[in-house]
Amino acid sequence: MKEIPRDLRGFDFAWSACSLEHLGSISAGASFVEKSLEVLRPGGLAVHTTELNCSSDVDTIDHEDCVLYRRRDLLELGARLRANGHDLRFNFYLGDLPDDRYVDLPPFKHDPHLKLRIGRFTTTSLGMIIRRGE
Repeated sequence: MKEIPRDLRGFDFAWSACSLEHLGSISAGASFVEKSLEVLRPGGLAVHTTELNCSSDVDTIDHEDCVLYRRRDLLELGARLRANGHDLRFNFYLGDLPDDRYVDLPPFKHDPHLKLRIGRFTTTSLGMIIRRGE
């Protein structure tokens, strides 16, 4: 994911699931998202999921095996993508049902497993959809 082959071009769709947070830093994952758009034809879609820090928009985990993106990190990425002519949507909805409010603690039960505790932070999955601009 850190070195996308230059001959991969012209695709309609690119996708990654819960991978960005394992590239070593918030900036490395954001860079992958930006570079993933290069494999798409204009109008192509990229869909990525990653870990969203539900506890803080200030403190987080960065430069570790698993990083946690804050809302502000993703909004900054979104601003850069829009400035380059791309369209995107984030889904920041955290849910309000009982399973949405439950936070799984280590050792994880995985039933349900919509939110979990990593270090001192509660995290969940976030989805982003990006349409490559012209």
